[in-house]
Amino acid sequence: MDDADAYASVLGPCGDNMEMWLEARNGMVKNVTFWTDGCSATIACGSMATELAKGKTLGEALAISADVIAISLGGLTGKVEQEAIMEIRLTTLSENTAGMGDFLAEWGLSILVEVDGMRILMDTGLSSSAVHNARVMGIDLSTIDRIVLSHGHTDHTGGLRDVLKIKGKVEVIAHPDVWASKYTRRNGQEEEQYIGIPFSREELESRGARFNLSKKPVRISEHVMTTGEIPMLSEYEAVENNLFVKRDGALRQDPLADDLALVIDAEFGLVVITGCAHRGIVNTLRLAQGITGREQVYAAIGGTHLLRASEERIEKTMADLREIGIRRLGPSHCTGFHASAWLALEFEDAFFVNNAGTRLTLP
Repeated sequence: MDDADAYASVLGPCGDNMEMWLEARNGMVKNVTFWTDGCSATIACGSMATELAKGKTLGEALAISADVIAISLGGLTGKVEQEAIMEIRLTTLSENTAGMGDFLAEWGLSILVEVDGMRILMDTGLSSSAVHNARVMGIDLSTIDRIVLSHGHTDHTGGLRDVLKIKGKVEVIAHPDVWASKYTRRNGQEEEQYIGIPFSREELESRGARFNLSKKPVRISEHVMTTGEIPMLSEYEAVENNLFVKRDGALRQDPLADDLALVIDAEFGLVVITGCAHRGIVNTLRLAQGITGREQVYAAIGGTHLLRASEERIEKTMADLREIGIRRLGPSHCTGFHASAWLALEFEDAFFVNNAGTRLTLP
């Protein structure tokens, strides 16, 4: 609206933006227009609010409440109400560093995701830290509904047996290559070190694991799915060359095809939980956008594997994250202190430290 007499904007708790312009004459509302980037419920509320305000005195317009708008709309449907108040709770159970208290820190990652009435455990850490820290925080792991393994490295799967001792039967979602025989050579050493799942499949299945292995995205609930296999599209992201798989007694470069992420398609934008993002954090987020059809990425949380990245790669990553429009960024684990410092300076208030003991509610 040109030459508006009043303007207001608001960011709702669900992440929707709304702007309104008002034209007044002689203490009366002559015209009102609005804009929003929100869902159908937000659009409907904005439209109804403008219709109710037209022709009213300024005082009467100010008295229009949310309840009046909802009644005028005939009430919001259950689905729209659910979308408008959708809440995601994330608890980091294991990470390289730990918050204050009796938490254990160890190299690895495990994040408990609570959304859609479900508890999903993303990775299980290196050994006992996830179970220990869950007890410290009063979290009952027998209540988890699914386990998702981001890939087959020990620091993300080593706590699986301890979790199964508590949970028992549970679906474990992963890529088929999670069972590949994985190795690394560190610091130029010739001798390889095994870094794959430290248990046999038979043992884990005997403790209740029911493996759902898929290269494609797996839908867990209405709003939650895995990415499936992540294509290597960006020109600067690559899997580290010191990671191998052993086939027929020979070491070969590991493409980490089993690397995947968890995607939550929330009304306020995508929330992407990564394990290591071996195949690139930008590649991961681009795939999340593609499989959901959503452009807005609200948050990225977890490993970004920038630990040994060049400054050029870190700069290109930051530029792409800016283009994607990240609002919350919680890098951890294999991101490394150097890259984390760069990200903290670049993203300022959007950045937060994510370590063992971190509890986060989104939006």
